[in-house]
Amino acid sequence: MTTGPILVADIGGTNTRLGLAGANGIHKGTSHRYRNSDYTSFYSLVGAYLRQQKVEKCHKACLAVAAPVEDDAITLTNRDWHIDKSSACAVTGATEIRFLNDFEALGFAIGRLSGGQVSHVAGPKTATSQNGTRMVLGAGTGFNAAAMTLDADAQPVVHAAECGHMTLPVETPNELLLRDHLARNRGRASVERALSGQGVLEIYQWVCSHTGVAPQNFTTQEIIQQAIEQRDETCEHTAKMLVRLLARVAGDLVLAFLPVGGLYLSGGVTRACKSLISSDLFWDEFTAKGRQSNLLRSVPVYLMTDDHAALEGCLAAMMMTGSHLSSSGLRGHCQNSITSKAAGF
Repeated sequence: MTTGPILVADIGGTNTRLGLAGANGIHKGTSHRYRNSDYTSFYSLVGAYLRQQKVEKCHKACLAVAAPVEDDAITLTNRDWHIDKSSACAVTGATEIRFLNDFEALGFAIGRLSGGQVSHVAGPKTATSQNGTRMVLGAGTGFNAAAMTLDADAQPVVHAAECGHMTLPVETPNELLLRDHLARNRGRASVERALSGQGVLEIYQWVCSHTGVAPQNFTTQEIIQQAIEQRDETCEHTAKMLVRLLARVAGDLVLAFLPVGGLYLSGGVTRACKSLISSDLFWDEFTAKGRQSNLLRSVPVYLMTDDHAALEGCLAAMMMTGSHLSSSGLRGHCQNSITSKAAGF
């Protein structure tokens, strides 16, 4: 007989979302978001959360992390948090811990989200194939993407990636100058250097320098808000450059994975830019793929509006049998060695 709930966690570079779940879904009122900077480690955060929820012991836990998942321990890409399976078992009381890349979790979540958790933002309203590949991508503290396909039993299989570390695709003279700015002292400019919360700040600083405007002490959120409200021309230039680059990267990834079932956008930076993504600015750049432009025009683009969507994906992955897990990330029991290598703001 099992005791205790399933802990689901989405651990990003800036925030962590936590929830408690059972076979019928995430328990109402248990989903909460925490700022990582308020805690010294994941263990102190989850310990405080479980005490708050008056839970002494979890049955299992699925931890979606903003990092590559390759073994029994991970270090977040954009925060110096190290999480290992045995320590996570100790603090949660779980007998089974599974690691999942955060975008893998979003891939598993796609089929579980209701209409209130997803908004259509561009392209056709419906996909050409309801059973075709779907893809999720987005910018938050970092950038990434994952593709979701269905196996012979119509169960989701999610393919993880590390797309934030691809080389940033630039085309115009101004973008080349921005590339040089982002690459300074780094050797190269990756996608994530532009398409992330920190990227917004760096693009803004470059725009100010390029146009001879003294930069204001804006946060990432303030830059985008100023742009959306058309209150600051430099912020507008920043947001528009960000969205053009996002659209180009998204279009490239569509050509790579052919998500005829739809493209799903996620991440705090992406959600903040919703009105620009819904405009011709995004669509024109997204579909500018020469002889394959019509292919891009056939792909519906949706926005995941639920900030806790990855928790649904964690639960979906946890409830699946090993034969249906993705090929990259889930890890098994605390007491044993790995028995199957299955698989923000």
